[in-house]
Amino acid sequence: MFAASSATLLDSNQLKLVVTGDPGGSVTIWRSEDLTSWVSVTNLPNPSGTVQFVESVAPGVTQRFYRVVLLP
Repeated sequence: MFAASSATLLDSNQLKLVVTGDPGGSVTIWRSEDLTSWVSVTNLPNPSGTVQFVESVAPGVTQRFYRVVLLP
């Protein structure tokens, strides 16, 4: 089992997501601006059970949604 344990907006207009869970496999981060169209942003290995993802947020972006999918 895994969960998004934090989402933080950093001073430099960056979003930091931290996902925790059982080690192993990898996670895919998906992003949407309307909850209808989703774009795969990255696939990260999960060797320790904690994955951190940082993404720049462009000026004028009013909302974004993220989902994380655990892969074996």
